[in-house]
Amino acid sequence: MVEEAYLSESGNEKIIGHLTWPLLAVSILTSFGSSMAYGYNLAVVNSPAEYIKGFYNDTFLERFNQTLPTPHLVLLYSATVSVFAVGGMIGSLLVGLLVARFGQKGTLVYSTFLMLVAGLLLGFSRVLHSPEMVILGRFLTGIHSGISLSVVPMYLGEIAPKNLRGFLGLIPTIFICLGVFAAQVLGLSELMGKEKDWPLLLSLIMAPALVELLFLPWFPESPRYLLIQKEDIAATVRALTWYRNKYNSNIQAEIEEMQEEQRSLTSLQTISVFQLIADYSVRWQLVSVIVINIGMQLSGIDAIWFYTNRIFEKSGIPKQYIQYTTVGTGAIEVVAGLIGVPWMHYASVACVVGIIAGFCVGPAGVPFLMTAELFTQSHRPAAYIIGGALNWLSNFTVGFVFPFLQMSAGAYCYLVFCGVCWIVAIYAYIVIPETRNKTFMEISQMFSSKNAARYRVSLDELQLRKFKGYGTLENSSTDFETYFMDE
Repeated sequence: MVEEAYLSESGNEKIIGHLTWPLLAVSILTSFGSSMAYGYNLAVVNSPAEYIKGFYNDTFLERFNQTLPTPHLVLLYSATVSVFAVGGMIGSLLVGLLVARFGQKGTLVYSTFLMLVAGLLLGFSRVLHSPEMVILGRFLTGIHSGISLSVVPMYLGEIAPKNLRGFLGLIPTIFICLGVFAAQVLGLSELMGKEKDWPLLLSLIMAPALVELLFLPWFPESPRYLLIQKEDIAATVRALTWYRNKYNSNIQAEIEEMQEEQRSLTSLQTISVFQLIADYSVRWQLVSVIVINIGMQLSGIDAIWFYTNRIFEKSGIPKQYIQYTTVGTGAIEVVAGLIGVPWMHYASVACVVGIIAGFCVGPAGVPFLMTAELFTQSHRPAAYIIGGALNWLSNFTVGFVFPFLQMSAGAYCYLVFCGVCWIVAIYAYIVIPETRNKTFMEISQMFSSKNAARYRVSLDELQLRKFKGYGTLENSSTDFETYFMDE
């Protein structure tokens, strides 16, 4: 497996990070079961849009003996798309409570039941002539995505060695893109993009949920959660031994680091959202999370995933080719196929591909990974609640407003998204420091000079002052030495 080492500022070798098979397996499993389902739900309503609208119209005609006016039909379909974001916002608000009670792994396991119920509602909606089941199913998938989109990077960020956090943090992002691509491919008319098959297409989210439900319970909980929240020393050592290596000499050093953080937080409980907002010592961390999460959605990426076919139709792509062009955007390989084509409306397709490629390379997974890195254990759940809620609120705004914005402003509506991207990029360049190969405590100290001069702490100090739950205590012998000696 991959083995990495890095040096501290003083030149001394620090903890070596090992990418073990259990660590890689749990990263892939949680990303497949949760993150991929999120990506799938983002794009799955795009291909069968006309069939779903037709189903709504037919049901309305059957119930009330009249068809829906076009504006009302657009409004109902927009609600179907954007209710996913409403559920996501509610799910993100539940993260702190669920993680405190069940832990990260437990929260992911229990949340899979939401996907199973949602899949049944979506799968039987057409048979039972119930548009309400479609909307409720989308709402439940949103709740699951709101939970998992925060908990998966939180879980992986806590079980990963510090030098592998960035790598493992990219795995959920890859699976989100794979989920989008899978929805686009399966939505082809040759596969499941037929009128009779759209309920099955929407209900396929049950498959990854079942895989996660069957296998994830066999993996340990986050060692950091077990030590800091549960104060279970034996379970912490077992979990670290499982994820690292039984003979890894760095396990004790990692436990000492967690113990150091635990001692710095002994006077603090897990704080609430309002306490986090009022905490002056983490002001810039919080502002950064807010800016990055809002900017991620207001970049316009979800408008593309929700309404890809509509965008290409407006750009002049022949209707019979739209579904294949949409699949190409998911694969990005469509760029090669467009080289040399002289028509201007194909240039808009290339631009859409460029947006998707840039998003997947950059901001797709950064907000959630960054939230895990910028806060210590006591502040992290509340930070995920705030970032997640704003992320989903922005998602809902884009999903609901975009069809009307496009009708009124045409292609100029993308200038708004362009402006947001520039503002976020400038902010990130100026304010956010590099966090690679840094512990959670070191990252907090890097922000201390921005938060307040009286909290300025040197990274080279051996004894660090304690401030508002951040900073560490004097070096001391670990309580775990006896445990390792006995082993």
